[in-house]
Amino acid sequence: MARKTTKNSIDILLKYLPLLESPNFNIGKWDFTEKDSIMSFFYTYSDIVNDFIYDLYGEGFIIPYNWPKWQKEADHYYHDPNLIKSADIKTLQKILTLHVRKERFKEGHLGTMIEAGHIQNILKQLSRIRNKK
Repeated sequence: MARKTTKNSIDILLKYLPLLESPNFNIGKWDFTEKDSIMSFFYTYSDIVNDFIYDLYGEGFIIPYNWPKWQKEADHYYHDPNLIKSADIKTLQKILTLHVRKERFKEGHLGTMIEAGHIQNILKQLSRIRNKK
């Protein structure tokens, strides 16, 4: 059963907004390993990003749904940031779920979304929703 979103659960995520917007914020870095002349590349996130992912799960913002099927819809929110300003909690949960789950198939995806300001825009909309409650 999905956890109910509360002001407190939103507040827990909002503490990341000033961190993600900080000009000195370190999202993470690309790294690699080499074994038997085969190099494997992977993205290592900073502790703050890892804590953010942990809190997304813990506060019920990662929800079960068919996110690959919803990818085209999510793309609209990325390419037109103004759409985020009218998104409800359920839509924001779907977008956040998609980006966290997509990380498993596209290394560094979440970092790209943070670097582009997309995750910060989602958090700003959560703040607007929270202030209306």
